[in-house]
Amino acid sequence: MTKHPSTLTLHKLRYNELPPDQEDALRAHLRDCPACAERLGAQESHRAAFIAAPVPEALRAAPETSAPWWRRLWWVVPLAAAAVALLSVVPTTTTTPADPAPPTERIKGAAVALEAWLDSPQGPRLLEDGAVVAEGDTIQLRFDPGPHHYVSLLGEDGAGAVQLFGTLRAEGGEIQRAPFALRLDESPGPQLLYAIYTDQRLSDEALVTLVEERRPVPEGTLRRLRLEKR
Repeated sequence: MTKHPSTLTLHKLRYNELPPDQEDALRAHLRDCPACAERLGAQESHRAAFIAAPVPEALRAAPETSAPWWRRLWWVVPLAAAAVALLSVVPTTTTTPADPAPPTERIKGAAVALEAWLDSPQGPRLLEDGAVVAEGDTIQLRFDPGPHHYVSLLGEDGAGAVQLFGTLRAEGGEIQRAPFALRLDESPGPQLLYAIYTDQRLSDEALVTLVEERRPVPEGTLRRLRLEKR
C-alpha cells in the first residue's frame, strides 16, 4: 500500500468488510505507518456518530428519483464566505426558485444535489431536511455532481465532531449512490451530512477543515442535510 488509507477504508477494516488481500495490505501498512495506526486507534476509541455499513438490499433497489427537485431545495446551501453559525443554516447566495409550473421530477445533471435515503420497514424513504431519525437507522447518500469531478462525503455529530467517509470520483450528469450506508449510533443532537463537490481532489485534512471552520469551498460546491436525532 503506497498511500495512506481513507477514513472509510479504516472503518471497513474495523468491521471486517475488506477483501482478504486488501486487509492484508492495509495491516502491513499500519505496521509501518505510526500515523495511520494512531488514526485507527482514535477511531476505535471514539464513538462515531455515523458507522459505515453495507448498503441494505432495499436501498439498492430504491428508485433513482422521487420527489420533485423544487421540494428538495432545502439541501441547496452553498457555503458563503461570511458563514458563522455552527449549527444553524449556512448563509447562502442561492436565490429562491420561481413557484409557477415546477417540473414533476428532477432531471439527471440538472443541479448539484445531495439526497439521504432511509431504510425503513415500509421501504426506502427519501429524507427531507430536518427529518427525525433514531439510533440504529440506516441511511444511504445519493448525489448528482453536476459539472464537478469529485465528491467528498462527510458527517458531523451534535458535538461538532466531523467525520470524513471518503472521496469518490464523480460521473458528471449522473445520479450516483454512495457505495456504503451509514448506521446512526446513540450520539445525541442534530446529525449533519455534507457533500463537497470539487474539480480537484482535496486532502482529507482540507475537507475536514472546510466543514469545521465553515470555510467556502474553493472552486467547488457544498450541499448539506440536517437530520434531527430523537
